Amino acid sequence: MSTKKKIVSNTLYQLLAKIISTLSTLAISILITRILGAKTWGEYSIVIAYLTFFYIFTEFGLNSVAARDFSVLKNVGINEFYNFFLVRFFHTLLIVIIGVVFLQFLNYPYHIKLAIYFSQIGVFFFSLSSAYNSLFQSKLLYKYLFFTTLGSSLLNLFLFFTLLNYFNRNIVYLFVPMIIADITRFVLALYFSHSILLSEKFVLSLQKMRHFFISALPLGIALLFNTLMTQIDKIMLSVMVDPIYVGYYSLSYKLFDVLLVLPTFFMNAAFTVFVQRYKQRNSYGRELSLSILCLTIVSVLITLISLLTGWFLIPLIWGADMRFATTSFNILITGTILFYISSPISWAFVVENKQKYLIYFYLSGFIVNFLLNMFFIRVYGYIGAAVTTIITEALILLLLEIYRKKVLKVRYDFDYRKIRYEVLSILNFVKLR
Repeated sequence: MSTKKKIVSNTLYQLLAKIISTLSTLAISILITRILGAKTWGEYSIVIAYLTFFYIFTEFGLNSVAARDFSVLKNVGINEFYNFFLVRFFHTLLIVIIGVVFLQFLNYPYHIKLAIYFSQIGVFFFSLSSAYNSLFQSKLLYKYLFFTTLGSSLLNLFLFFTLLNYFNRNIVYLFVPMIIADITRFVLALYFSHSILLSEKFVLSLQKMRHFFISALPLGIALLFNTLMTQIDKIMLSVMVDPIYVGYYSLSYKLFDVLLVLPTFFMNAAFTVFVQRYKQRNSYGRELSLSILCLTIVSVLITLISLLTGWFLIPLIWGADMRFATTSFNILITGTILFYISSPISWAFVVENKQKYLIYFYLSGFIVNFLLNMFFIRVYGYIGAAVTTIITEALILLLLEIYRKKVLKVRYDFDYRKIRYEVLSILNFVKLR
């Protein structure tokens, strides 16, 4: 299979996995808002926001570094992979402990805190299962991600629907299906990985473990600030406004986040190709340019469709009580193109081992986002949080482009005849699929 076909097929596998997990999540959100009410959805959203905030820290750039290292190896052995896995294991354990300790300083009601404590089990197993994604990514075998997501998402939805009658008693019950599904996801990922890994005796290597952690450190710090920049608004909302408004913003951001998966999944597949091209001929300008062009076109289409349909689909599906989420969703959706363009440019810094610059970009974004939210959330509530998100991403894209010209070797190569041929080839491949 050609390189571009691998990128497309693996992007499609990731999209299918995301569609399944998203449909499962949205179905659960519909059940909560329509049966248990907007207030319960707001409390549920606070727990999810807190868990997501700390889960993203468990990534810390480790998967990206491992995928980069694994992609240049013909075969990845058990020894190589599980030394990386142990780093991810101990790092995840540390983040879970920090999440539990930090919770003591927040003035959440007891039942919400109890749900967060309990759900940390799911965070732990979900993070460990995500470690295997570096292996699937490096070998462009995202079909295994699809299979693990399919199994865990269907189980989560089935258990949630089965236990629905018990949820009125305690919000903690809402997270029982999620924890069981996350454990199942880990078991499935473990099973599929052994059909890829080269069988050999495992030898603990502190040198290899140190390599993965030290190599990931610059990107990890950058992702830490990126996480603070993109997630702090939900935490700030959870302590500054009523839970029902947290629910409005969480629903709008959840829908917006679904639309942001395409550049993420596209770059998960394209990143490996960028690395290989850079190693072979010290240039990947055409691949980067094609990625930006395709993602720009898709982002414009998604923005137009979302603006035309969101105003009636949200109250139709989630109920009239959630109609107020439409305004914040429309604000967020106008910034889609910013997120789509910044994705491939930011990964170019990782390809050329210049990820230390991402630390400065995302630190600046976090500071600006936090200061703007202190004002906008107090004055405009959840609407202000949506506006701040778009302003911050515009700043990040500006910094990425300025420093791409200054410090990276890659240059855009918009040869429209070649790009037109590549786009037509990809479209024909998609039709055949």
